[in-house]
Amino acid sequence: IYNILPGLELLGLHDMGKGASAAGKLHDAQILIQTPLSILACPSGHPVKLFTATTWAFQLYLNGSPQKVPTPTPMMVARTDYASCCGSQTISEISNGDPANRKPANDPTGNAGTYMNGIIFQCSSIAQKDVSRGTSHTFIIGERFYNQNEFFSGTGTADNECMWVGQDNDLSRNTSLPPIRCNNTVTSVTQFGSIHPSTAHFVLADGSVHAVSYDVSQDTARTNAYRCAGARCVTAAIPGLTPTSSAAVWDD
Repeated sequence: IYNILPGLELLGLHDMGKGASAAGKLHDAQILIQTPLSILACPSGHPVKLFTATTWAFQLYLNGSPQKVPTPTPMMVARTDYASCCGSQTISEISNGDPANRKPANDPTGNAGTYMNGIIFQCSSIAQKDVSRGTSHTFIIGERFYNQNEFFSGTGTADNECMWVGQDNDLSRNTSLPPIRCNNTVTSVTQFGSIHPSTAHFVLADGSVHAVSYDVSQDTARTNAYRCAGARCVTAAIPGLTPTSSAAVWDD
C-alpha cells in the first residue's frame, strides 16, 4: 500500500518523514498508521475510520536495526478491505505456516519468491514478462475475507495490526482455499472474500476487475482454476496441482 501512494496522488503522505531525524521518523510513522484512506475501503463494508490493534502496530528500521515504536496497546490504526495475492501456496505470511512452503528462520534472505508463486510478496520484483500464465488469467489484488468481530476488535491474527505493515496475514492472501463471505464465525488468515452476498472482486494483472463467485468451491474444475489464478507461472510449485489452467473463475 505504501508503495502505491504516489500513484494515488498521495506523494506527500509517501514522503512524510523523509530527511527527518530518528525521532521525527517515528513521529511521522505513527501518523501514517493512523491515516485511513477511503479508496482502500469497500463502500459496502465498514466506515472509513480507525480500528483497534491489539499488538504493537509497527516497527521502524533505522540504520538496519528494528526500533519497536512505543505506542499504547491497544491503539487505533487504519485497516483495508483489500489484500495482495502472494500465490497459490498455503501460506501468506513470512515465517509462518506450512514448513513445506516456507524458508527457515524468518526468511533471512528476503527471497520469498522461491516459495511464493504469486506476483506481490516481500521484496517482489516481478515484471510483466514473469507472469507466464498471462496477465488476464492471474490475480494481483482481491477483497479479503475477515471475521467481522475480529476486524473491529483487533483480536484476530489477520486483523491485529494496521494496513501499512507490508507482507503479513493482515495484507496478503493466497488462493489455496476458495473465497468466502465475511461472517462472525470463521477465522481464516489465508482466504479472499468480501461482505458482498455472492461474490468477491479481484484485480487481474492486466488491470481488469472481475467478480468471483463463492460457489467455485462446489466444482472441482472451477476450484482448481481459482487456485491456479493465484500463480504467476506454469512452473511454480503447487503441491498436487499444475497451474496451467486458464479457465475463467469469475461470474461478472
